[in-house]
Amino acid sequence: MIPVLLMIEDSPDILDLNETVIDRYFNGNVRIHKCVSISEAKGVLFDIGKEIDVILLDINLKDGDGLALMPEIHLRTNATVIVLSAKNTKADIIRGISAGGDDYITKPYDLDELCVRIAAAFRRKEKSFSLFRGGRLRIDTNTLTAYLDGENLTLTPKEFSILMIFLENEGKTLSQKFIYESVWKTPMVGDSMALQKQISNLKSKIERSDFISITNLRSVGYVFEISQNFYL
Repeated sequence: MIPVLLMIEDSPDILDLNETVIDRYFNGNVRIHKCVSISEAKGVLFDIGKEIDVILLDINLKDGDGLALMPEIHLRTNATVIVLSAKNTKADIIRGISAGGDDYITKPYDLDELCVRIAAAFRRKEKSFSLFRGGRLRIDTNTLTAYLDGENLTLTPKEFSILMIFLENEGKTLSQKFIYESVWKTPMVGDSMALQKQISNLKSKIERSDFISITNLRSVGYVFEISQNFYL
């Protein structure tokens, strides 16, 4: 599937230049949409929001602050947002990321670097939607959602993170310490009840299928296994 890029920039010349360079960088294997205003962007987001993979968002638009589009972007899309701005102070960058941007590039920027960052965003997007996509277990790392046989497992963020650790280490014995520190990002000191509770909750949801199991090896750790008959 050809990735989709939306560029929101009030300068038609910059839009045209970026389009030419980006199209050449990706050998024409990218679908590009261009907008010069907030109002125009809202129309595109309404029409094709779910198709958009990456958005280049300028802050200074002729009809307002580009960051004002963030709620609409997050409502209509699962796109990665790269903020482009001549504002380059630490406070500006923090504001752009805090508003919902995934990356921030200050103007003037190198077009090769811009293309590389777009390519990286496309790769992350492709990975998040391809992991187990179309199988009985489907994962969306953008929305932290897991589906089993089409049913949303309604995982908590911690349960989702533990599931991802298990999927990446299927069939391996993982210690409680390894799982805890991979998910909580802090050292596990003594009490492991928080981890055990999260795994117990995940187990009750994921083992609705007879082909998926989470086995607790006492004093050793956990093993996550998927039967070959599961047909991922």
